[in-house]
Amino acid sequence: MSDEEGKRKRQKTDKGSGEEKKSKKKTKISLVQCLETEYAVNKLTSSLKEVLEVSPSYREVAKALDNLGDYEAAVVLALTRGPKLVHASKLKTLYKHGKLDFLNLILNFNDPKVFAEFEDLESKYNKKKSDNKSGKKDINKPSNEDEEGKEVRPKGVEQYPPPLLPLTDPVLRSKVFTHKSAVTQAEEDSIEAANSSYERLEYLGDAVLELAVTSIVMKEFPASSEGHLSVCRQQIVSNSNLENYSKLYGFPEKLSSLMSKEETDKNNGKIYADIFEAYIGALYVQNNNDLTMIQEWLGKLARPVIEAMKMKRDKSYLNKSAKEKLYALIGSAKSAPKYVTLDNGPARDEWLVQVEMEGEIIGKGIGGSVKDARTRAAMAALENHNAIRKYNTMRSTTLREESLVKAPEDSELQKEVDDLIEKIKMSKNVKNVSFPLRVPENSGVIPEHKGLIMFLFSKWNLQTELKCVKLNDQFETTFVVEGKSILTSYSQHKKRSNLLCYTYFYKNLHILKLLMKEYVKEQS
Repeated sequence: MSDEEGKRKRQKTDKGSGEEKKSKKKTKISLVQCLETEYAVNKLTSSLKEVLEVSPSYREVAKALDNLGDYEAAVVLALTRGPKLVHASKLKTLYKHGKLDFLNLILNFNDPKVFAEFEDLESKYNKKKSDNKSGKKDINKPSNEDEEGKEVRPKGVEQYPPPLLPLTDPVLRSKVFTHKSAVTQAEEDSIEAANSSYERLEYLGDAVLELAVTSIVMKEFPASSEGHLSVCRQQIVSNSNLENYSKLYGFPEKLSSLMSKEETDKNNGKIYADIFEAYIGALYVQNNNDLTMIQEWLGKLARPVIEAMKMKRDKSYLNKSAKEKLYALIGSAKSAPKYVTLDNGPARDEWLVQVEMEGEIIGKGIGGSVKDARTRAAMAALENHNAIRKYNTMRSTTLREESLVKAPEDSELQKEVDDLIEKIKMSKNVKNVSFPLRVPENSGVIPEHKGLIMFLFSKWNLQTELKCVKLNDQFETTFVVEGKSILTSYSQHKKRSNLLCYTYFYKNLHILKLLMKEYVKEQS
């Protein structure tokens, strides 16, 4: 080999090596990716803890489902409107019996010990990867290569259009493909005329098609509202769509009609759609009013339209937690995202909102309502990685004391507490109260009472404490004032058990009056 040839070979080798290194260049992890992952992990951990805490057991849910008549309407609807509650109860029960130990990885995310096995798994993975590079082929791995020149149909893709359901009754078949203009030997408005064309079958088929497609869209769009379901159904049963189905199966060529060419050209779209509906009606009669096979066939036939509607829905996806997520990443009490409604959007039924931080516009959104527009603005802001990085850094460098905002002395809450104190003074006097009092379990709760009562005790400079413990299948909450147990409440849900105490205080001012007399020397 000459020196020149050796030089060219080395250059080629170096070039190839450089390209290989370039192709292996790793994408850097962004700050936004880190922040969003941390936020998602925190939400996952807290949500899982709450599910395991508040969810009823599977035995309780199963018993309730067997005795729905014992429950109020709202509870019946909650138990039956979807699988989430049942699945949550199964999750809790399986975890309680040690069948889902892997959930401890999520519940103890901050403990490095729970992921100790990962290093062993990573070592095994890297060894297998090294073996593959050295030429060892995994004979169990399926090959994606196919014989040259052969067309391979992807798995799960069926024939389209699906095979036409056969109409074997010759009388019904004749009616389906006969237009009333071809009925020449029967008197108008006679039984013979009515039963000699497709019109009566088309009338029946219209209703059958509506019912079948209604069932299909309800199954395909389980979370959609009645309005969206109606739109989906209309797209499937529209005349233009039914005309296409009719042409797919060659129905127009089978039609018997004596209409002129001008009339046919003018009305053929509607006529072809009518033939399809008549065919549906004839199938329904032939199958003794059984909709099962018809609905299954229509589901396959409507698949392209359904998938197109799902894609459109995905593009219009609304992340309802976007505002919460944006605040978690960059917001604080001192500086929070500000949503400004500019005006109506491009269309009259749309709204345009922009979200700002420190006067800088970080996202805009358009929606059918101000609420949706704000959500879309937050979604746009979450995609603005430069802004997220900037304001997250600013928040991180802000002292905690600076980020807290004190409520003004003349706040609305202050006024409410002052009014409440006056009501307490005017309430009845009671004696011989034996503490702790038990709060009735069927008492109502009003969340707003919590802030009011807490503010009241703070104003009175009283030390309060909530002690909540789990007893069998319910929580026991004890409300302690100055070391003395005052109220005890019980509920299957921890939050409700706590709120019962606050609302009970608000509804029973004489209890607060006793506490005021015993512990508060000066009432302002």
